[in-house]
Parts: sequence; structure tokens; C-alpha cells
Amino acid sequence: MTGTFSCAKKGTGYFFPRQCALGTESEAQVRQDSEIRWRRRILSELIHIKETVMKKILVVDDEKDVLDLVRRILIRGRFEVITALDGKEGLAKVYSEAPDLMILDINMPVMDGWEVCRKIREDPLYKHLPIIMLTVRRTKKDQLKGLDLGGDEYITKPFYPTELIARVKTVLQRASSKV
Repeated sequence: MTGTFSCAKKGTGYFFPRQCALGTESEAQVRQDSEIRWRRRILSELIHIKETVMKKILVVDDEKDVLDLVRRILIRGRFEVITALDGKEGLAKVYSEAPDLMILDINMPVMDGWEVCRKIREDPLYKHLPIIMLTVRRTKKDQLKGLDLGGDEYITKPFYPTELIARVKTVLQRASSKV
């Protein structure tokens, strides 16, 4: 038998034509291959959509210039950003905004970052919230304390914007793989 045929998954919006000489490959095999390619394309698009959904990040710092700098860096990194000027306001925004990640300074009025981190880790609903400590405290003792209290990362000021974005993405990726 001579000639060609083509197949496609109808009604999906995806068309994978394939011309085959009749007799060399069965129409069922061509349709199966077309279905596999269609499923791979859908999966690829779903992964892309998941990666482009903006994650909400809460930044808590009492220094307005640092808060604004971090906010601008994260917006350029395609994150949604909410801010708070002290630990008490930050803790309130954890409950009202449900962020995907918190960037937390340690030295703040009203409630310091140590206490905020401690309270979040004691709360059964929010104990898994990823927290990055971003602070001027550079000693190993402070770094270990931040990690012991439940911080996921510890970054000292000054910092590189690319490092901040990379660590945010890594922590978010780690957190999503735990779910």
C-alpha cells in the first residue's frame, strides 16, 4: 500500500502532524507518539506557569532605605513584596498576608528579629514559613543563633543583590519540595 496519512489530537489546540508512508508505521503508533508529544508540551507549559507565579515575600527591617532597596531588588526578581518597619508589625503581617517567605532583620525596635523568629517557629500554622535573616550582625555566634532559632538562611549586610535573589529562590525551592 502506498500513500501517506497524518494524525493530530483534535480539540486540544495542539496539532502534531506527522506524515508517514502507509505500511511503514501503524496509524496507532503515530497517534500514540502524537499523544506523548502533546502531553510533554502541556507539562512543559504547566511547569513554566508554576515558575512564573509571583511569590509573596515579607521584608521586615526598621531602616527605610534598606527596606526600599530590598523591595526594589525583589521586585526586579519578579516577586510580590510587602514590608514592615518593626518586628511586631512584621508578625502581624505574617498572619494577615500569609507570605511565602520572610526576610527578617534582627536589630529592630518594639520586637527584635530573634523574638519574631521564635514566635513564628512556635506557631503550628506558620512554623514552616521560610525565614532569611538579613542583618549587620556578623559574628559566628549570631549566625548560629539565627539558624538555631529556625532561620533558613543568614545573610549579612552589605550584600550583593544577585546573592539575595539566589538565596530567596533556593529557600523557596527547598520549601516547595517539602510540601
